[in-house]
Amino acid sequence: MKTKTTQTPLDLQPLATVENFDELAYLRANPDVKAAIESGQVNSGREHFIYHGKNEGRHLLFTPPLRKRSKVKKGFKTVLINTH
Repeated sequence: MKTKTTQTPLDLQPLATVENFDELAYLRANPDVKAAIESGQVNSGREHFIYHGKNEGRHLLFTPPLRKRSKVKKGFKTVLINTH
């Protein structure tokens, strides 16, 4: 049931362990497990991990953190206009 995942930095795709297990990240990294849940073959990603994924060396897939954008561009001033 193991599938190949897309290229992702290793720190965003760690090996799943009991200590770091995250359901959403597990399903993101293992679409075959998500499909197995949807078809009723398994109840959850955690169940799959406990009975199969742990021994198969399955990974998690975290999304990279979003970069915060500055709301004010350099060289511009924020002006508050009070109309009351």
